[in-house]
Amino acid sequence: GALAVVCAVAVFAAVSVPFGLSEVWDQSVRYRTDAAADRDVPAAAGKLLSTMWDRDLALLFFAAVVLVCAVLSRAGSDSLRRLTSTGPSRNDESWWSAQRWSGSGADWIPSDRLLVTAWLATTAVWLVVVVSPLWRPHVAAMSIPLALLIGLYRPPARTTAAAAVLALPLVFVQLDGLLDPGEYTGTREQLLVALSELPDGSLVLSDEPGVVWRSSNRTTDDLVDPSMLRREQGRYDAATLLEAAGEPGVCAFIRISEQRFAHFAELPGQLEKIGYEAVPEVGDGSVLLVRPGCGAPG
Repeated sequence: GALAVVCAVAVFAAVSVPFGLSEVWDQSVRYRTDAAADRDVPAAAGKLLSTMWDRDLALLFFAAVVLVCAVLSRAGSDSLRRLTSTGPSRNDESWWSAQRWSGSGADWIPSDRLLVTAWLATTAVWLVVVVSPLWRPHVAAMSIPLALLIGLYRPPARTTAAAAVLALPLVFVQLDGLLDPGEYTGTREQLLVALSELPDGSLVLSDEPGVVWRSSNRTTDDLVDPSMLRREQGRYDAATLLEAAGEPGVCAFIRISEQRFAHFAELPGQLEKIGYEAVPEVGDGSVLLVRPGCGAPG
C-alpha cells in the first residue's frame, strides 16, 4: 500500500514539475472542481447510456446476448439449455459466494460474479453521481467490468462464436470515423483551403482546433482547449482572445461555435482594428479572419 502511494506521488511529480505544479493543479484539479457545482445527475446518466450506445455497441450486444441466453437457459428445454447456459457452475458456488456459508460464516469467500457486479455498479454510480463534469472518455471505465461480467456469464462456445460474428461489423461501423475520418465538407472544407494559403509555420486561433491540425498548422499553447467550460469559467474572454490574436506569428482567427469564440459578438470588429480582414468566401463571411502580411514568429 505504501509503495503504491509513493509511486503515485512520484508519477504526479514527474509529469507536473516540468510544467509547474501550480499550473498543473489549476488546469487539472481546479478546472474540474470549479465545474462540479453544476452537477446534473439525470443528464450524466443519459450521457453514460448514450456514450456506450455510440461507442461500445458491440459490448452492449454481447451483454444482451448473455441476458437472453440466461433467461432461455432457465425457461427452455434441455437442448436449449445446452445452447444457452451461461457461465461455469460448481456445487458449492452461489451467485454471491464462492463457497457455501458454514455455520459460523468464517469461510465465506465472495464469488467472482459478486465482485465484478459490484465493480460495475460502483463505477456506474461513481460516474453518474460523483464525476462532474462527466466527459465521454470517462465512460470508458465501464468497459472493463462489463466485459469481465460478460465473460463470467458467457454462453457456450458455439453461441459465443455466432455472437462474435454478428458483433464484429458493429466494431468497424463505430470505428469508421477513426479508421477513415473522411474529408471535411462545407465551411470546414473552405477553411482548409484558406488555411493552406497561410505562410509556413503560421499560428491559427480556432474554437475547433481539429481544423487547424488538419491544415498542418498549429494554435497557441494556451488555446489548444477552447472548450465551452473554459469560457464559462472565465479562462478566456474577448479581451484575452484579442490579445492572443495580436501575438507575432498568429495569422488567422476562426470562430465557428456560438458556445465558444463566436459567443463574443464584438470580436470581429475588434480584430479588424488590429489588422485582420474577414474572408467572405468562408462560411457566412464572419467565420475566418486573416492578418495580411503575417509570417511565422522568429
